[in-house]
Amino acid sequence: MSHSTDVPTTRAVRLLKVAFEELWAERPPADGTPYPQAVAEVAVRQIAGAKWASITRASAGRFWTEVATHETARQADEVQYAFASGPCVDAIRDDTTHWLRDVRHARRRWLDFAQRVGTDLGVGSVASCSMVVLPVDDGHAQSSLNVYSDQPKAFDDTAVRYVETLARYGEFLALVTDDRYRIHHLRQALASNREIGIAIGMLMARRRVTRQQAFDLLRVASQHSNRKLRDIAAQVVDTGALASPPARSVDGQDTTVAP
Repeated sequence: MSHSTDVPTTRAVRLLKVAFEELWAERPPADGTPYPQAVAEVAVRQIAGAKWASITRASAGRFWTEVATHETARQADEVQYAFASGPCVDAIRDDTTHWLRDVRHARRRWLDFAQRVGTDLGVGSVASCSMVVLPVDDGHAQSSLNVYSDQPKAFDDTAVRYVETLARYGEFLALVTDDRYRIHHLRQALASNREIGIAIGMLMARRRVTRQQAFDLLRVASQHSNRKLRDIAAQVVDTGALASPPARSVDGQDTTVAP
């Protein structure tokens, strides 16, 4: 069945506050790890009856599971992808929430899916809510937060509202994460460019070469030492010198770069 978002109950709001605090406490580390895993784990911890959770993404007609708290959730997702139907697939297509109270009494629309996950995976009920702001490398993909239980009729109306609102928090936190790391990488790029520029200026003054020739000296040193260009530039800025690459012969000519 479909479910339209309504004003959450007082209990749901209280639970959401706890979930938000958990998600914020589980901010990703500096390597840019995204939020989806934390969102799925909070769903399992905070939603009454939840046993497993996952996040599905979809782009260009293709569906895949981004994260899952347990292999059962991933397998239940994959059954839906195989049948091209099910709560998570249809939640994304319809941009809404789909809620299967009891897989034993699924209607024709999801009958094949329900029989498979009920028999093979022990799934009793499912709630999936669409999400639209989780970042991917080439933009943003439509997504869904999927919560599974091993019991039929595990999710009441409050639980489904909670899934919906947790999905909204997930969208917000993922967007914040995306923006934060874009800014972080931009700052890194600016710092690297500034250091490279300083190193080029130092080489131009010391070796009396053009800007392009100074850059080529850095590039050659980077290639020969198998180090990043910005690291070579930092060395020049710190020491005032550029280490010469090892001598090699091309057509009998010594190509050692003068210090």
